Order: sequence, then C-alpha cells, then structure tokens
Amino acid sequence: MAYTLDNLAQKLNGGGYTPMSEDEILRQAKSQYQSAYENQVLGANQAHELAELGYSRQMEQLGQSYARQTEQAKGQTTLALSETDRHALSRGMQRSSYNMATLSNVRLAGDKALGDIAQAQTRDEGDIAQQRSLGTKQLGEDLAQALRDYDTNVMTYADMLRDREYQRATEAARYQNELAMAMYEYSNQLQQQQMAQQQWLAEFNESVRQYEQNRADKQVASSSSSGSKSSGSNTSSLTGSSGLSLSAASAASTTQKSNTKTVTGSVASYK
Repeated sequence: MAYTLDNLAQKLNGGGYTPMSEDEILRQAKSQYQSAYENQVLGANQAHELAELGYSRQMEQLGQSYARQTEQAKGQTTLALSETDRHALSRGMQRSSYNMATLSNVRLAGDKALGDIAQAQTRDEGDIAQQRSLGTKQLGEDLAQALRDYDTNVMTYADMLRDREYQRATEAARYQNELAMAMYEYSNQLQQQQMAQQQWLAEFNESVRQYEQNRADKQVASSSSSGSKSSGSNTSSLTGSSGLSLSAASAASTTQKSNTKTVTGSVASYK
C-alpha cells in the first residue's frame, strides 16, 4: 500500500490511546468482585439466621420441657402432701407435730425439686445464649474477613489494570513516535524528489533554450540555399538533445519510484 502524508497524518492523529481514569479502574475492579462479595455476605447472614432459628427452637423446646418438669414436680409435691395428710388422718395424727414435720419436709423436698429444675433451666438457657453470642461474634468476624478479602482483591485487580493501561499507553506512544518519524522521512524524501524534478526541469529548459538559440543563430548565418541542409542538421541535433533530456527525465522518474517504494516499505513496518 502506497502511503501519502495525509494517510500518515490520519494514522498519527487516530493512533493515540486514552488510558482509563482512576475512577474507571476502581469501578471495573469493584464490579469484578462485587458479586462474589455480596454472595459471601449473603451466605454468612443466612447461616447466622439459620443458627438463630435453631437456637430459638431449642429455647422454645427447653422452656416447654422445664415447664412440664415443673408441673410434674408440683403435682408430685401436692400428691405427697395429700398422701401424708391422709395417712396421718387415718391414724388420728393429723395435728400432731410429727405430721406437721413430715408435711414440712415434703414441702421442702418439693421446693428443692422446683429449685433444681429452675437452676437446670437457667444453666441450659445460658448455654444456648452463649452459643448465640459466639455465633453473632463469628458472623461479625466472617463479614469483616469478607470485606478485607474484597478490598484486597479489588486493589490487586486495580494494580493489574494500572499496569495494563501503562503498557498500552507506552506502546501507543512508541507507535506514535514511529509514525511521526515515518512522516518526517517520507516528507524529506518527497522534498528531495521535488528538488530533483525541479533540477531536471531547469536543465531540460536550458537545453531547449540553447537549442533554440543555436537554431536561430544558424538560420541567420546560413544562406537560403544551405537552409535545407542546415534544417536537416538542426533536426538531427534536436533529436539528439531531446533524447538526452528524455533520458534524464526517465532517470529522475526511476529515482522517485525507488524512493517511494523505500518509504512505503518503511512505513508498512509501523502498522
């Protein structure tokens, strides 16, 4: 492909590269990991909510279990008091100090049973509350770690984008410099060709002028009888002089084609 100065200028003007801005780099880096980060956060929250649901069910079941135990202990105490009182009544000892002491012991045993149940319930509920607290703490740590991983990944990817943009900008600048050099070389060669053509044209015009001058001088000096011979001689001289000038034109044209081919090959290597 033969290049012209307009072709090279067009390629030079259109060959620039505009690197991504810092905002664009960060936006692309964040979008690269945003989905994974959101999924990680969602997974951690869902796991925590599922654990919380399990703890709530445990607390509900625990409350129901200890409520049954409490009612059972109360029923056993009531039954024991009734049995003790009936036994004392059958023996006529209902108001005796022995019966009163026995009833008191039954009540104390019942209260102790209720106290043990309440203590066990408090202990079990405390264990569940501790597990809940640990789960909440773990959720916070998981979310913090997910954010740190996200920030690290974004910064790493952003650094990669910055390196890529620097390489692309550097390559574009190198290409622009090569195009500018090609334009300079091409323009210089065209100028040399134009100077060579101008020199050839000046020599050709001088040759024609000298021929016309010689012809005019010979026509004035020669007689009318020798005019035909002089005309033949002058015609031969014109043919020789013109042939020499045409040879010079052919050589200049060959030089111009050679220079154009050299520049074309040189510019093609910059594509």
